[in-house]
Amino acid sequence: MSHTATSSEGLKQHLSNANAFVSQHLAECAQELVEFESTGILANGRVRALAELCKSFCASHDALVMAQRMVEREAIRFTAQNAKR
Repeated sequence: MSHTATSSEGLKQHLSNANAFVSQHLAECAQELVEFESTGILANGRVRALAELCKSFCASHDALVMAQRMVEREAIRFTAQNAKR
């Protein structure tokens, strides 16, 4: 197996781990982001832990933004799946 294929598989695994983390901790992450929006202070909690996971597949300076986007995307997906029609 080539180095590129291994790197690609590793990247997929890191992304999968981060997505699983978001799914498992969605409510906590969403609460932290709501609090962050109103206070300007992000607790040292699940979102920051997710950002640490994101550092395995994105630049360190982008990790917190990536974590926030992942939580937002999962919250939208969850809401859409559970919306009554």
